[in-house]
Amino acid sequence: GYDGLSLLRTVEKYDINLGRWSQMAPMLTPRSGAGCATVDRYIFACGGFDGKIHLSSVERYDSQINQWTNVTSMSVRRCYCGSAFIRGRIAVIWWL
Repeated sequence: GYDGLSLLRTVEKYDINLGRWSQMAPMLTPRSGAGCATVDRYIFACGGFDGKIHLSSVERYDSQINQWTNVTSMSVRRCYCGSAFIRGRIAVIWWL
């Protein structure tokens, strides 16, 4: 994310039962404009912008252990993209 001054690694989750936000483990790379998709207990953050370049890197969050890990990067750098889990795959869509 971006707070108006700097890129962020922070991640928050919303508890719909309690009506409040709480912190999750921070991402490994500060980024804005990542496309995100959920698959079972995982969240995938794909691409984004690190303040200098568009990213091809992908991070996976595991909700059972509250931890982010790097997974295989995309073949093309993408920023401000949409992502979805479709038929067993994550599609990352980017346009000009």
